[in-house]
Amino acid sequence: MPGTIMQEEDFRDGQMKQVLCDLSVPSEMNKWQDVFCKAELFFVDGPKDKRFESEFLKNLRDIPF
Repeated sequence: MPGTIMQEEDFRDGQMKQVLCDLSVPSEMNKWQDVFCKAELFFVDGPKDKRFESEFLKNLRDIPF
């Protein structure tokens, strides 16, 4: 995306990956469950619409860490 801090070269070695999806949807969260369980750290950005945050946290609680 133009104007972002992350650059194409930041992803070349495969250590980082950017994924665009709606983690407030349970089926999307389920797709990425293994990644969340294995990650040491993850960043999530959302629409800040007061709906996404509560749904995301609800879905995150369902992951068996």
